[in-house]
Amino acid sequence: MKISKNYLDNGRFFSVTFRKKDGTIRKMTARRGVKKNLQGNPRYNPADYNLLVVWSVGDEAYRSIKISSILEVKANGLTFSSLF
Repeated sequence: MKISKNYLDNGRFFSVTFRKKDGTIRKMTARRGVKKNLQGNPRYNPADYNLLVVWSVGDEAYRSIKISSILEVKANGLTFSSLF
């Protein structure tokens, strides 16, 4: 699935549906570019591990999503679906 980062950046809200590590499906409303509750420098680069770091609105916490596990993204009135 190819999606432009312009749809996900700049603090815009989007929803993402993905398969968790245990195999269950999760739907999350999230934002990127949130600076709240940042502490220190990360110990690793998320891009090296193919991860998308987002702020989960429902959990009010940062979450990492494996990009290859994303099934659907809804952003800016558009829906991007995976073919898996």
